[in-house]
Amino acid sequence: MRHLLAKSPTVVLLPSVIGAILIPLAALLRYRSRFDAGLWVWTAVLILIIMAISIPLAIWLQKASAAGKFLRPPWPTPATTREAGSAHPAPKEAFLRGGFTWAAPEFIRMRDTWLRHTPAGKSHRRTMYGLSAIGFGGVAAGCVWLAQGLLLASTLSIASVALLAFVFSCRIRVPDEARSSTRVSWELVPDGILFQTEDSEKELPWGSMHAILRTRDGFLLWPGDLHETWLPVRAFDRPEDVEVFSDIARSRVANYVHQN
Repeated sequence: MRHLLAKSPTVVLLPSVIGAILIPLAALLRYRSRFDAGLWVWTAVLILIIMAISIPLAIWLQKASAAGKFLRPPWPTPATTREAGSAHPAPKEAFLRGGFTWAAPEFIRMRDTWLRHTPAGKSHRRTMYGLSAIGFGGVAAGCVWLAQGLLLASTLSIASVALLAFVFSCRIRVPDEARSSTRVSWELVPDGILFQTEDSEKELPWGSMHAILRTRDGFLLWPGDLHETWLPVRAFDRPEDVEVFSDIARSRVANYVHQN
């Protein structure tokens, strides 16, 4: 599974793409009564300089985030709180196991859970909506001014289209691993959860778990590497097993969040 947060726009690129739109917009509002070739050229050069610096830096930050750097758990927990959470009386351990098919529908449920219920996901969604509105507004304004003969508006249109392309690139797409419809089995082990596929296995110890989010569709887990892991309710053999797992997880992980 992928780091969902790694697809969020970086703090470096956001001011840059917005600035690339505001520069020609300000020039148009101030000099819209005449055509100045020098102004047009310098505006374009300034935008190119901004992009030449910000885009490579943003790409590097994006790759670093995908590799696990600069990521934070959705609900940070101090060490003392984690120890207190682990000290809570635990319910009687039960033998739970199950399986599910890791396919596009499950990834979409996982993605929607992250977007709707986590602070980072909500921020990502608001940012994408806001940037989309700015981009479409810039394209519309550029087209109107171009129709009035203001050639400088072409710079605004190009910058707005670039912003929309950037927003499109930040969408959270279904990864190849989900398209392959891999069969995943899981089971509770004494110290955590064991996930297994035909080719690999991964154990998520309770002690390294940063947070667990429960929704009606399943459990979103953040282990030590902050690589979001999805355990859908469809992976349980019986409905009552979901509640048993929920009680165990709540007693073992301090940051246990239940969202209806």
